[in-house]
Amino acid sequence: MAALLALATLIDLDLHDCEINEARFSKATFEGDARFHGAAFIGDANFAQATFNGGTMFVRATIQGVVVVSEARIRVDSMKNSSWPPGLTAKATGSASPTTSGRTAAIQQHVLTMPSSVVADALGYHAGTTTKIATRAGTTWSRYAPGDHSPP
Repeated sequence: MAALLALATLIDLDLHDCEINEARFSKATFEGDARFHGAAFIGDANFAQATFNGGTMFVRATIQGVVVVSEARIRVDSMKNSSWPPGLTAKATGSASPTTSGRTAAIQQHVLTMPSSVVADALGYHAGTTTKIATRAGTTWSRYAPGDHSPP
């Protein structure tokens, strides 16, 4: 299933136990509870600039693709009724605040499995940014040498 709902206003969205190949919720407004219990995000999920005005539940949800949550806004009073998956966190101060920690967590997972310069090229980030994330994650790939290393 594809959930192509950018710019939509979604009231009490319930996608629990759904398999979602592609999710586009950028600039969507979630009113009431948004339920993703046990949902399997097979492809990418874009929640950039989405607004969550109720509880948001990702209990047992799995995410295999890239998740974008840049500039998502979560109401403070809805935080106590929310459950976000590991690596994605919602920050709120005042009435709402943007979150970027989910994006950093996703990049961190990539730099643990490949050199930060490769991640930077693949995702369009500056190499310095991915190198800082890699250093914080405890890996530097200092002994990585690009090229063919197969026996002659």
